[in-house]
Parts: sequence; C-alpha cells; structure tokens
Amino acid sequence: MLPWFLLLAFAAAPQAPRLIVTVSPPLDPAGAPWIVQLFEESSEGRKPVDERPVGVDGAWSSSAARYGVFYRLRVTTKAGVGWYADDKPFEWDPERGPREVRLSSSAFRATPVPVASLSVSGFQEPLKVEGGWFTWDKVVDGWMSVYASVAGPGRFDQSPRRAVRVSGGWVDPGFITLEIRPTYVLKGRAVLPTGEPAAGARIRSLSSTFYENLRTPADGRFQMTVRGGGENACLLVVDRLKAARIVPVPASQSEQDVPVAVSPGTLSLEFTPRGERRIGALVANGCTLSLGSAVSVMKSTIRVSAGSYALCGLAYGELDDDAAIPPEACVSGVLPPGGTLQLRLNP
Repeated sequence: MLPWFLLLAFAAAPQAPRLIVTVSPPLDPAGAPWIVQLFEESSEGRKPVDERPVGVDGAWSSSAARYGVFYRLRVTTKAGVGWYADDKPFEWDPERGPREVRLSSSAFRATPVPVASLSVSGFQEPLKVEGGWFTWDKVVDGWMSVYASVAGPGRFDQSPRRAVRVSGGWVDPGFITLEIRPTYVLKGRAVLPTGEPAAGARIRSLSSTFYENLRTPADGRFQMTVRGGGENACLLVVDRLKAARIVPVPASQSEQDVPVAVSPGTLSLEFTPRGERRIGALVANGCTLSLGSAVSVMKSTIRVSAGSYALCGLAYGELDDDAAIPPEACVSGVLPPGGTLQLRLNP
C-alpha cells in the first residue's frame, strides 16, 4: 500500500483536461454515429490510443491525450469506411478549445457518383471508381498527386488535386475526400484603373488543373475553362507594362471586370531551398502562385500591384490545390503603392 502522503498527493492532483472533438453532422450517411479514432505520433510510428463513437450531439472526448504530444484524428463510418483524416499532426492544447471536424461539405461522398475516374501521377492508366469509394494499393515511397474526374456529354468535371506522401509503409493522409466540382467557363474583361479595357494583357489561371494562358484583345474580354476550381478562381493578370496582379475572381459565368495591377511597386524575392523544403510559393489575396522547384538560391524582382504578400517554402508535394499553407513556412510583408518590398526566406 502507498504511503499516506502519496495517497494524499494523488487525491489532490487535478484531473487532466480531456481532448474534446465535435463532429458535424453527428450521423454518417447510413444514420449511424461516426467513429472517431485518435492516433499518437511517435518515433516508432503512429499508434492508436482511443477509438469510440461520437455522441448524439456530435461530441466526442478522450482522456488519453497528454501535454507535449502530437496526435492525428481519423473519422470513419460505423462500417469502417474513412471519411476524414488529419493531413498534419497537431499538438494537444486544452486552452485552444474543442477541435471541430465538419463533414457536411463532403457532398461527393454523401452522394457518390456512379462511375468516376481516379488519376494518379506516375500511372498512365486511371482507376475506374464505382459507387464513389476507392482503394489505391499501388503506392510506392514518395509523393503522388491524385484527382478524380467524371466525363459526360460536353463536360469534364473533376476534383482539385491532392498530394499524398508515402514513406516507410505509411500513407499520409491515409484517407482523402475528392470533391468533384463542375466545370464552368469564366468570362471577364481586363480593365485599367480608369475602367478602360486593358488590351494585350496576359491572363493565367492558377485554380484549374489545366493552366490556361491567353492574351486579351482590344476590348479586354476573355474567357477560360475552369476545372476543379472552388468558390473563387485565382488569376495572374499581367498588363502590357509587365506589372502583375494576383486576384481571386468569383466562380461565375457572368462577365465581370478584372482590374490589372493597381499602383504597382517592386517586389524582390529571395528563396534558398534547404532539405525537403525546396518549393517556393508566392501568396497574395488568398491565391497561391507556385514559383517552381530550385536547387540553388532563387532571386527575382518583379513589378506587382500594391498589397500584402507572403513568400513560402514547402516540401515537394505539399502544394495542394486547396491546402492552407502554415504561417510558419512563410515570411510576409506589405508592398506600399509605388514602393519596394523585399522578402527573403531561408527555410
């Protein structure tokens, strides 16, 4: 039996806060509660530490989480079909409040298409997918880019690309949702700050798997096909004076004005890739422009519209179409009208 002073110490010790997760909606497509699985990240790999169904209100909690440890969540149906998995590990901190997992936007999985095509980089033959669910067992170590598509009369709808990493038998993320989005024709008119048409402007789509480039005619009008895009289409607009603007345009087939660079200044970029972080990306207005891979120091000076910019360094394969870039991977600043901004990143 433990000494009385140890028993007293244990009795007085506060109970560790629980990890709380809320899942919405609380029921899977079959009407059963979701199953939440908690995995601990360690040097030996990923090990499960807790697994239970969510409550009727979508709440789930676990007393297995500990301070200073990284975890991942996975959500499956009662039948064991994965619907969600954390792309990156998180450090448990009770002061951040409950973790929220929203599954209501996964329309593709809630109403699976009868037949789709799964395309994986490095494999010429796409995989035929029936009923919306798929298992890809031809994985090898390294990065793969995955997207799904559905072809029909006069249309070709597809999902954004997702990056999947395989290392030492682990697939990260192990479950992905590929939301097939309708193809639409984006119509616009490039205009000068005065409202007059911007003839000879170059327009490039940053939001579609097929990166279309075009030059505007005298009236400034253009149209391009966007596949796999979201609520906004990101465009790179370069006027005849070589000033660039990165701008999100609402996903609409109605013609809309797209201004070229406003009060442009000089943006100087310096990126020194080290280790796995060897992809540079320029972020502005919620849009991402990939600067490509580099094996040595990358330096560039460009004329761009005044505003906020971030220079980010990513590991190859991390630049998903919809993925959020972690702030710690970037340096940022504000370019004043007609001024100069230097961003230097040595990740």
